[in-house]
Amino acid sequence: MGLLGQWTFEPVAPPWVLLAVLGFGAGIAWFQYLRREVYGVKALIMKALFGVKVAIFLVFTILLAGPQWTREAKQERPPRMVVLFDVSESMNSAEGPDQPTAFVKLRDAFLRRLYPLWQDRFQFRFYSFSSQLVSTDVERLREMTNVVGAASDLRGPVMEAISQQGANPPAAILMLTDGNHNWGPEPTSDIFRTEEDTPIPLIAVSTPSFGELRKSLAIHQVTLPSPTFAREPVEIRFQVAASGAENQEGETKMKIEYNSEGDVWEPMENGEASKPFTLLGSTNLASFGTQFPRGGRYRIQLEASAPGVESASVVHEVEVEPGRWKVALFAGVAGWRAGSLTRRIAYVPRYSLQAAISTRGGSWVFLAAGLGEEDRKLEQTHLLSLEGVASEADLYIFSGLSPAQYQLLPAGMIKERVEKGAAVLLVAGEEEPPQPSVLEAMGLSSVFAADFSNAFLSPAAREVSLTEAAAKHRATKSQTLIAAAKSLPVTLQSFGGIQPAPDSEVLIRFLGGEPCLVARTAGLNRSAFVGGSDLWRWQFQPGEESRRLYEAFNALADNLIRWLVAGEEEEKGKPVLILSQSRVPLGKSVDIGVQYAGATDSATASIHLTVTDPNRITTPLFVHSQPGGFFTAEYTPSDAGQYLFSVQDPSIPGATDEAEISVEPFSIETAISGANEDLLKTLAANTKGAWVDADRIADLDGLKQLEPIFEPRVTYRVLTEPLMSAPWFLLILVLLFGIEWFLRRTHDLP
Repeated sequence: MGLLGQWTFEPVAPPWVLLAVLGFGAGIAWFQYLRREVYGVKALIMKALFGVKVAIFLVFTILLAGPQWTREAKQERPPRMVVLFDVSESMNSAEGPDQPTAFVKLRDAFLRRLYPLWQDRFQFRFYSFSSQLVSTDVERLREMTNVVGAASDLRGPVMEAISQQGANPPAAILMLTDGNHNWGPEPTSDIFRTEEDTPIPLIAVSTPSFGELRKSLAIHQVTLPSPTFAREPVEIRFQVAASGAENQEGETKMKIEYNSEGDVWEPMENGEASKPFTLLGSTNLASFGTQFPRGGRYRIQLEASAPGVESASVVHEVEVEPGRWKVALFAGVAGWRAGSLTRRIAYVPRYSLQAAISTRGGSWVFLAAGLGEEDRKLEQTHLLSLEGVASEADLYIFSGLSPAQYQLLPAGMIKERVEKGAAVLLVAGEEEPPQPSVLEAMGLSSVFAADFSNAFLSPAAREVSLTEAAAKHRATKSQTLIAAAKSLPVTLQSFGGIQPAPDSEVLIRFLGGEPCLVARTAGLNRSAFVGGSDLWRWQFQPGEESRRLYEAFNALADNLIRWLVAGEEEEKGKPVLILSQSRVPLGKSVDIGVQYAGATDSATASIHLTVTDPNRITTPLFVHSQPGGFFTAEYTPSDAGQYLFSVQDPSIPGATDEAEISVEPFSIETAISGANEDLLKTLAANTKGAWVDADRIADLDGLKQLEPIFEPRVTYRVLTEPLMSAPWFLLILVLLFGIEWFLRRTHDLP
């Protein structure tokens, strides 16, 4: 299109209509011209009138064609620069008693010598960082005297700052720091690249800090999957921080003990391991693989050592869950109906979900989720099969399958698991109901909650209501669901002729009496039938009740699945504390998780979380509710010492849990430090930026290699102007009507 633009058309009628209008107008004008002798007017006047009338109809035809002038408008704005101020602990160091700190020296150098030169040439966005990124401004920076950050992370905050710029990356990043990096992975030049793979120049301004360094090691950030399950491979990850011991060879050791009873700890079989280790930088990632044989409490001892360096050790305790329930989902079609179930199950760490979801053409997509990693997304894999999904499942879910799809399932394998007590949930769909012979082949004819002998496809939208039994059954007695009982939306009943099994319980009923949700316990088996094929739509209702219905569906889905896999014993819920680490450096935030050991309704759970600091002051903490009955909180200790976290649910007698962390008394940046101007120079060179000392910060204004960053940001936007809105076009139209009127009036023409 270019800057000059082009004409486009959006006609209000088909082309033949436009041609008909133009032809009609020309015909009328020609007819009047042929009658010139009747009017007694000269031929020249009639020709002029003919031309004017044709021109008028031509203008109207052009208007009906909807002509628009489309062009690109160029707009120039100053380029954006991101400024990062290091506020980690070492920036408080000074060369002498009466000398400014490293932070004040860098801040004053920027504000006095560089900012006045550049403030009209850039759009600035200011941030401060240590181990985390915080947005700030010039006025706040002027007021700061002592910085309050902890360790220095030169990688994470840079990535976060670039991410916050969205689709418009900055022209450059100006970082003012002492060069320490001692938290998280080492920064590399690839983090400065945009989606178009072009580098964002790093302009680094540094000044040395003056803290005394010592050769030492420290172990922190010990992490395991949360929760951790027995008899599953587990990777124990931790960081080894080195001060003055980079590029040395060392060793890491692990020893695991099991809490058999009281204060007795016994060595775990195959629980000892050691690895050679190279200290490649100030922060080094390390890990050990293991597998806990059974549920219970374990103590993990980790040690790191190197010749001539002060060694480090840490003890980390973890509660291991005894096992995980496997859920096998077979869905008849991809989409929200299957997605609602897969997401609900995958959010709960205690479930291992494997799903086979049919797509168009009869093919299947196989999904696996809930494999122990927190907030893990569904992953597509081609390594599963229908048999692989069905193998060793504790709960089978059949959602919207057609009779042909039922025939493809491994009925013999499912029957074997059902005979051992596996639970079954069948959700109606838009296909014909399953044949009784299919259910018999899977071992369900005598244990399932509903009888399909006389079932037939008969879709109809009907009102639903909770029955009296719903208030007592584990799957539906959620206060959230009961509170929304009068607002339940119309639901699609897929099948007619469904009869509940003699000893089953109808929990939700369609208007007319047929079951929408029926549950049954038969010996070791628990089963349920959902007759509403669009029950998942409860989550997306408009109006004032939308939030309540969203929570009602989630409570129903969670509690129904938990009842199916665990039965009434899940009633004995208990909140369990999960801490991100047990030994924390001063200034580092602690991530806190709370999960119920039982299936207490998360929507109505009353979580009281408190922390008691070393001064015996107890403070309540705010918790965030997450999907799947999981709660999170964050806390940053202000003093060194022991901190006790406590959680309780007053609605459940004895439902309490406690966990303790130790906040290290050492100064993070003194124990783990090391100014690294070489790192800054390398990053600046690899990104086509520059490095200078704080005393020469004004030299940045004249550096030739930085000239590209001063180029204005050019954007183009498309402007579309209808021809009808052009003043000159309206003037032409008025002029033509004026000429036509003048010719008729002066010659007495109709």
